[in-house]
Amino acid sequence: MGRTAIKIKCKCLKSHCLKNYCECHNMGMKCGPECRCVECENGEVVLQAKEECMEMGNYFDHHLYFDI
Repeated sequence: MGRTAIKIKCKCLKSHCLKNYCECHNMGMKCGPECRCVECENGEVVLQAKEECMEMGNYFDHHLYFDI
C-alpha cells in the first residue's frame, strides 16, 4: 500500500509557531502556505533569515525583516 502524506494546517495566533501546541512544530515540521498562522517564525523564509542573522552574530527580530 502507498503512504499518504499528512497535511497539517496550524492556526496559531500568539505563539509564533514556536510552542508544542502548534501542530506543525509539534510534529517537527515547518509551517507551509496552507497554514493560517499569524506572525509565524516556523516557516522557510523566516528560518533562513534567522539563520543568516545568527551567522553574522546579530539578534533576529522578525518585525525588522517582514512587514507583518
